Amino acid sequence: MEGTRRGFCLCMIGLLSSIVSIQAANITSMAEILASMRAPQGPKPVVVKMPNPPALEGPLAPNDFLTRAQSYALNLIDGPESLVVVNRYIYTGLRNGWIVEIRPNGSVRKILRMSYPDCGKPNAEEGACGRPMGMRADRQGYLVVADAYSGIFRVHPRTGRYTQLVDAKNLLVKDKPLGYINDLAVTKDGTIFFTSSSNKWKPSQYLNIIFEGETSGRVLVYNPREMLPARRVQELVTNLHYPNGLELGPNDEFLLIGEGGRSRIFRAWVGRNHPKHGTIDTFAENLPGFVDNIRQSPRKTYWVALSRGRHASLPSVLDTYGDKPDIRANLIDLVKNNMIFDDPNFGIVVELSDTGTILRSLQDPDGSMYTSVSEVAEENDALFIASKSKNFVGIVDLRSLPKPQPKEPEGSGIHTINIEAIADPNLKTMLSGVKTKLGQLKSDQMVGVALLLAKRLYEISMQFKKAQAEIAKLTLDLRNIQAGIGQSGGPNTGTETGPNTGTGTGPNTGTGTGPNTGTGTGPNTGTGTGPSTGTGTSSQTTSNLLDTTPPVDTTASGAVVAPDQGGSSGLGGSIDGGVGTTSPPPAVGTTAQGQAGATTPSSGGTTPSVASATGGGTTASGATASGTTPSGITASGTTAGAAAGPPPP
Repeated sequence: MEGTRRGFCLCMIGLLSSIVSIQAANITSMAEILASMRAPQGPKPVVVKMPNPPALEGPLAPNDFLTRAQSYALNLIDGPESLVVVNRYIYTGLRNGWIVEIRPNGSVRKILRMSYPDCGKPNAEEGACGRPMGMRADRQGYLVVADAYSGIFRVHPRTGRYTQLVDAKNLLVKDKPLGYINDLAVTKDGTIFFTSSSNKWKPSQYLNIIFEGETSGRVLVYNPREMLPARRVQELVTNLHYPNGLELGPNDEFLLIGEGGRSRIFRAWVGRNHPKHGTIDTFAENLPGFVDNIRQSPRKTYWVALSRGRHASLPSVLDTYGDKPDIRANLIDLVKNNMIFDDPNFGIVVELSDTGTILRSLQDPDGSMYTSVSEVAEENDALFIASKSKNFVGIVDLRSLPKPQPKEPEGSGIHTINIEAIADPNLKTMLSGVKTKLGQLKSDQMVGVALLLAKRLYEISMQFKKAQAEIAKLTLDLRNIQAGIGQSGGPNTGTETGPNTGTGTGPNTGTGTGPNTGTGTGPNTGTGTGPSTGTGTSSQTTSNLLDTTPPVDTTASGAVVAPDQGGSSGLGGSIDGGVGTTSPPPAVGTTAQGQAGATTPSSGGTTPSVASATGGGTTASGATASGTTPSGITASGTTAGAAAGPPPP
């Protein structure tokens, strides 16, 4: 009996021991899971300070203008990212790596896919098929394309032959890889600015960039005139959180830089002869979304695409948890499992003035058409809208929308002058010079200038009144003389007054010829060639921008055709001997890369830094400032040599 009890106790002890071991193992596993959620092995979020999201009021007042877009090339393309629009021919890069031309009749022609041999194969490396991102047309009519994985290419739009300008896979700048290439901008002299959104995360891991708040993003500059390959690519601005869209200002004086993760745009003064050369400031901040591509309009305003909207009633994850990196660390794990972070049901793009003020917005209030926009391009009163999540290009007729009403500074009562709209070239040049000078003055100097201008305007007005009195007296004396001598004047001779003839004095007087000409007086006389002729302007009609009647084109509507060398009214005409400058296609060559020397990178943190960049007439150097204005650092780097060849089969 005693033995039985002893055996039973030993059995129970063993069972309890097994249960305790199992529970301990479970507790250990749970602890590991919790630990991994608290301190993920990958992204390590940092504190991000965001301003309160903007309210939907004023130029951001709710509207449905974005939903009015017409679908173009529907189901024939997938994921258009950036657009080059020339006479309604649209050039864009797709999710599958193809660069295509969309013709006015809606047909699509393939141009090039910069892919690798394992493109399309199972378990192929990310980016094997390429991913065209930012795209521009240079002055010779070539496409300049930023591929997210491979670098920068110059592409013949008809033949598909290309030259690789920057090899992102094998190039280090400041001992750091180029990483995730995004947008680009090309100056008149061929200098190329481009963004590296991150050298830590791949394009497919873009949410890690946002959630982590990391600032490895950079703006780099490629100088084609640099003789030393090791210096062709240099840093321009560093310490950026997901830099994305770029756009140059008038005369390439400045470069707008969209910092997507912080919903703001910086302005780097890159014009070598500009007084602010080498400095950077904030152009626009607290925008209603994550900044994507930026493109200038014909009015010298700027269309800003926003990949994810944010406003007071729809804050972003950084707005809500920017100061809580631990929570964002847990959220990253949920994002990996596709548990959260769907696109919000809201789409928006904004138009900014030349000073960064929001003029108007186009919105999709419920996301029925757009929840994310990657680029807006304007041509002939039409907006062409790209979204990497859509299978079409949208077109909005600008004439159907209300014109923007720019908001004046509170209490100023001052109206701005659109210098670009002034026809008189002398006045335009003078005002541009005054604007530049005023931009360099301090507030107390501005007050002095304003007082001098007011004094001068008063003196001019008094001189004008005095001149008017003298004109009236001379007119009366002349009429008295005419009455005294009894000269009425024949049909083609003598002295006569009239609104459109004669040599007169006053603001708009001039010499007239033809019947009945003579000496005339009055403030409104002018140049004439007959009894009632004068100087005038002709009207101009605008064709229907959404007229889809195609030019002469043998391609069936809606067809996707292979690369060809056929003519079109889009890009390439000047390259192949059409109207414009003739330039040969890129030559076939081999790839050559250099190795960067060891250079200490810029300091960490979230304040962007502008680097010294040499070569060309548009690069920045030696910026020094504080706050959001970066400190100056020295940059060096390397570039890939030219590589070219026919498109892959």
